[in-house]
Order: sequence, then C-alpha cells, then structure tokens
Amino acid sequence: SRSFSLVIQQLPQPLKDSVCIFYLVLRGLDSVEDDMAYPQDKKIFLLRNFYHNLSVDNCSIKNVGDAEDYRILLENFGKVVNVFKSLDAKYQSIILDKTRQMGNGMTEYVGKTGSIETLDSYNLYCHYVAGLVDHGLSALFAHCGLEDVDIHVHE
Repeated sequence: SRSFSLVIQQLPQPLKDSVCIFYLVLRGLDSVEDDMAYPQDKKIFLLRNFYHNLSVDNCSIKNVGDAEDYRILLENFGKVVNVFKSLDAKYQSIILDKTRQMGNGMTEYVGKTGSIETLDSYNLYCHYVAGLVDHGLSALFAHCGLEDVDIHVHE
C-alpha cells in the first residue's frame, strides 16, 4: 500500500527494512487468504506453513493471488526471503513468530466467508489479521529502542 510505503520510508534503519519485510511477508500471507479461487485444502496447508517459506532460498509460490501484483509478490517471494535473512536475528524471530500465529489463525476462517456469526469470533478474527500486526510492530519498535519494552511485554 502506498500509505504504508510513505510511513516506512521515514523510519530509521534497521527498523525501516524490518518493517518493510514484515509488511511484505504479511501481504503475501494475506494474498493467500484472499484468493477465493485457490483450493481450500491447499490454502489451509499454505497458510499454516507459510512461515516456513522464510527459510527457503529462491522461494516462489505460483498460481496464488487474486490480483496480478499479489501473484508477482508471491512468485518472487525469494527476494523478500533474501532481505529477511539479512535482518538481525531478533527481527527475524519476531516476523517469523507473528507470521506463524497469523497463518494458523487464518486457517480457522477458511471457507467461512460471510459466516462469522458471533462477536467473539469476529474479535478473534480481527486479532489474527490486525492485532498480530500491531503486536509485531510493537515488538520490532521495542527491539530497536523506539518503544518501551514494557508495552510489548504486556501484550
């Protein structure tokens, strides 16, 4: 998204690269979730295991994505992985953990489009697809000293 791009560019290094990669990884994950033409069994497997792709050199995820830009991102995911691997180990750990949590959470809602029936279920879905982004960003900011570590600890 252009709005994220402008904000990310204002961040100091190494936070800039970490947040950018976090965004691209989660954009890739979300692209899998959003592709309604992708078979549900394959989608569940890919969502649950997406974080493993962060260790795969030359990773290319083909035929997934409901828009051309998303397909290009996933087909060239190895470029994201290359930069991910260059990040500080703590940043990698945060991104990997939040990606794993989000992917696993998304699987609970595959095939249930339009059928989130309770407020608790809706809140849990929002936690998976938005709250974990916030938790991850807080952890990244805390690691580089731009946010109070106590804020991250109390999530």
